[in-house]
Amino acid sequence: MAFDHLKILALARLRLREDLVDPTRRRRTDLVPTRFTMSELLHVHEVVLGRELDKRNFRAKLLQAKVVEPVSGRRTGRHRPAQLYRWAPVPQDAVAAPPSTVTRARRVR
Repeated sequence: MAFDHLKILALARLRLREDLVDPTRRRRTDLVPTRFTMSELLHVHEVVLGRELDKRNFRAKLLQAKVVEPVSGRRTGRHRPAQLYRWAPVPQDAVAAPPSTVTRARRVR
């Protein structure tokens, strides 16, 4: 176990990337607080993906896809107060149906 830590970390990072790409997965909600700023969410995405993202496009895509929604309140810091967001509920039609449990019978000759 002592020598496979890099493999474990690589697998974890791969799974996190998959979660970020698929909007129906909810494990990504553990990466940020319940109420978060777009800057915090952008930072998490950049770390997991290992590259820099365009701030304006990132925000526009998330809002257009209705993945996040604004909430009342702002977070203050060194600059102007930032709008807070939360994860939007996943619509029922976006949730993938479980695989069919019906299997085909084998033909016996």
